[in-house]
Formats: sequence, C-alpha cells, structure tokens
Amino acid sequence: MFKSGIYRGELIPAYPQSILLEYSAASESVITSKLRQRLQELSPELNSRLSNIETKGRQFLEYSQGGAHLTFTPHGFSHISAVEASYDWLLVDADYPRFNTAEIFCLIVATLFHDALMIPKAVGKELQSRAGHATNARDFLLKNRDLIGLSLHEVDIIGDIIKGHGVNSLHVVAKEVVLGSQIVEVRKLAACLSLADIAHADSSRAPEIVFRYLDLDEDSSLHWKQHMQISGITRKGDILLMSALTFSEEGDRAVEEYRRGIEDQLSIIKPYFDTVLQQIRNVELSTKRLESPLDQTLRFQTNTSGVLKVLIEGVYDREDVFVRELVQNSLDACLLRRLKLERRNVAYEPKILLTFLLEGKRVRAFRIDDNGVGMDLNDLRDTVLWIGSSIATKADVAELVHQAASRNLIATFGIGLLSCFKASNQIKVRTAKEKALPLGYVLTSVADAVKP
Repeated sequence: MFKSGIYRGELIPAYPQSILLEYSAASESVITSKLRQRLQELSPELNSRLSNIETKGRQFLEYSQGGAHLTFTPHGFSHISAVEASYDWLLVDADYPRFNTAEIFCLIVATLFHDALMIPKAVGKELQSRAGHATNARDFLLKNRDLIGLSLHEVDIIGDIIKGHGVNSLHVVAKEVVLGSQIVEVRKLAACLSLADIAHADSSRAPEIVFRYLDLDEDSSLHWKQHMQISGITRKGDILLMSALTFSEEGDRAVEEYRRGIEDQLSIIKPYFDTVLQQIRNVELSTKRLESPLDQTLRFQTNTSGVLKVLIEGVYDREDVFVRELVQNSLDACLLRRLKLERRNVAYEPKILLTFLLEGKRVRAFRIDDNGVGMDLNDLRDTVLWIGSSIATKADVAELVHQAASRNLIATFGIGLLSCFKASNQIKVRTAKEKALPLGYVLTSVADAVKP
C-alpha cells in the first residue's frame, strides 16, 4: 500500500550480500558500506561517534517485532542494514565526492532510526505508530539525544531527513543547514533515504516459511503474497530495474502497482537525482509469468489423533468391546506361534488368561495375558503404531497363514488395541518374542510419543 507517495508496505528484511558483517569476541557486528568507509577515511572522530550511537540504536531496534504487531514485518537492524547497503548501488562513484562528512554522518544516523518508531508503545497503538513514525522521530531523538549521543543541531537535521522520507513534498523540510563549517543538504539526504527504503524490496523480505507460520488477517495476507513475488530492485545506468515472478493477472497488477509507487516516489525526489546526484529517469519492470500455483498435486494430510478418535467412536459402539478385541489379538498371537512351532515339530499349548480388578461391582482394571508369538520393536512400529496395518498384513505372517491353510487371522482394522480408550485412560503392554529383546510401553492417548 502507498501513502503520501511513500511506500508503506512492510517486508521481511534480509542481510544483502553487499553488507559485510564482521564478528569478533570483543565487538558487535560492524556494517561496512561505501559511505561508512568514506566517513572512516575522512573523519575517524565522527566514525567513532557513529559506532557509539549505533550501539544505542541496536538496543532500541531489538524490539522492532515485540508486542502485538506481528503482522508488521521487522523494522530492526537487518532492515536498517539493507537500506544502508542500498546506497552502494543507488549512488554511483561520481556521487560520493558530493557528500561531506557531516552529511554522511547525518544520513547514516537517520537511516539507523528512520523506522525506530514503528514500534508501538502499547498494544492497540500499531496504526498510530505506522502513521506517525516519520514525523515523530524528531521528538523521540530530542528527548533521548543525551542518551544517544547527539547534539541539538544534529537532531534537528536528522529529524528532518527522517521526516523527508515520509512526505509528499521535500519542501516541508529544510533545504540546507550549516553544521559546524559544513553545509548539509537536507533534502538531498532525505531523497537518498526515501529511495533506498522503498527500493529494499525482494522476495527475501517476505519469506514463505514465515508467511505460513503467521496467522495473518486477510489484508495482511494479501500484502505479503504480493511482495513475495518481487525478485529484486537495482540500478542500471539512469534507470531502476525491477524484476518479479507472477502467477496471475492479479499478481501482475500487484507488482505493477509497486513499480508505480517507486515511480511516484522518484517524482518527489527527482530534482535531487537529476541535478545534485546522477540522474535516475524511471523504473522499468520485467515480469515473468509462471504456471499457476494451483497446478500441483495436493495430498491428504492426517490429523492422526482426530481420525483415530472418529474410528474408535464409530467402529466400536460398546465400551466393553475392548475385551473382545484383546481376546482376538491373543487368539491371533497364539495361532501364529502354533503355526511356527509346528514347522519345527515342537509341542505347544496355547493359553489366554483374563483378569478383572473389581471395586464393588465396578471394573477398575482389566488384564489379558497370552503365551502367543509376542512382539519385538519392529512389530510395535509396523502394527501397533502404523494405523491401518495389522499383523495380518505383514508379508511373512500372510505367507505362514497361507501355507498352513487352516484359518485366517481375526485382526482386520489394525486399531483393536486402541479400542481400550473407549473405557480406559491408560494402556500398558509388556511383550516378548522369541530371540528378541523383551519390551514394554505405556499409552495414555492416541497422540502419544511412545518410548519403549
């Protein structure tokens, strides 16, 4: 969305490759841009002051995504870094000699704090913060100038630069101000900040993984989707080049609207990129239409616990059905053991024991024991925890039963054990299989992570 000719859309920031982030055990990351390098060469004293001011800025910008304004994308240090890095390609080599040290210092500090007041003071004040963040910056800097380390005269200039990135006309800010012995062209600096800010737009600023995570309202969702299509913006000669990938006519219109917004902003600041700085004539957009995102294969996803609840409630209508289900499982286990032992001519007497614990006439617990085939860890994984798979579906078991030609197994659905949840809040299983490590596990819900 655009207001007063200035782009107000928020995008997720990303550290661009043109910024070098240097880390050491003794210091915080240091941004190295061409403007900053020039300041360090011409005025080490101002550059040292800038480092101290940046420390305070970092402390404040750390909270750029705090509170309830989650539909805002961050206006913290990553965005600030990207805007400063944009000066590297926005300004050409012939432009740099036209910036004195006072101008470089004021521009970088203005860049550091230009979105600081996007942070709402309290829940419910998000819109006020968005609307007044540029015009209120001067008062914020004035109130905190001793803490930040700025003089009254510096605050006046920097406040005007920040204000200038959010107005319809640069004539509402001072044209030039003398600071010490240097002339600061305030409107030129405001022009640089406003164009660098709006030009920080690409798909990395609205990553899809964040978009999928946030629970955005319809307007915010549309806003994010629009800007996920932008590939990037840069300068080539006297034009700004913008590229985008779209999927529909709606997407084409969205990125074209963005292009027009940059062009509107360029018309406001054009006198300064026409005479004082190297000319930028217009904005060119190249769009590539991709196949519709609807052209893809969609697959069912499963809410396992929800599906199982429906199955258990629907398949098993009686609370005591679990007794039948567990007896059937034991019968199958005994049958399989008998078939295996018959191959080896080993005698076997199947046994199943049912035990009820009563309190008065009420059943408090039920236990079933059998001396059937038992389970190992693979059986637990492939049958009990693989919903819809029963022991009867295992290839080796099916082959064994087929060769015996005696009878089929009873197990069908593969959820018989879970029928216990119709009447109980806990299932304990202890089992042992020949030549395998015995194991036990406890289930308290169909959503359990099972630790055998």
